[in-house]
Amino acid sequence: MDRAQRQHQHLGLPTACAVVYWQVSGTIADPRQPGEWQTLLNAVARALAGVVPVYAQDGDSSTPAAIEPADLLNGAFSGGAHQFKTTSGKELRGLSVQRGDLMTAISVFKAAGITFNHRKLFR
Repeated sequence: MDRAQRQHQHLGLPTACAVVYWQVSGTIADPRQPGEWQTLLNAVARALAGVVPVYAQDGDSSTPAAIEPADLLNGAFSGGAHQFKTTSGKELRGLSVQRGDLMTAISVFKAAGITFNHRKLFR
């Protein structure tokens, strides 16, 4: 796989969120606190969705489809970024981002000084 193909490769959203959190904060979440970890991944997913496209499996198609920006703005991530629910009630699974977009998001978050301070999330 060449570099251009690698940039368009899809990475599962929960994994992408964990990578973003680690790259931006320099820490990993405590695996002994699964509820907090899921909340953290949902928060990172929300931030990612504001910067890069998020995709969902589109029925029987093997190609993920981008979730509409309006849906991302008003919907909610759950289950540690495994699911997304639109305001109309549609539940989307198989969430992903493209690898190249992930690297862009990390750069944006670092430049903006975003750290995803977990202490603020769990007050």
